[in-house]
Amino acid sequence: MIQLHPRSLLVGLVLGAVALLTMSQSLAPSTATVRVQYMPHPRDMVRLVEGQP
Repeated sequence: MIQLHPRSLLVGLVLGAVALLTMSQSLAPSTATVRVQYMPHPRDMVRLVEGQP
């Protein structure tokens, strides 16, 4: 039969709770939506006019 020492059980539960808490804290910033908009530089744009080569 497996015996658990009360102090070991308490320390394990506390460490598990701390680990879960720190993991949940670290996920918060990564869920934020980041939008990156890119507009080409005017030198990179090409104007196409009908009838001109």
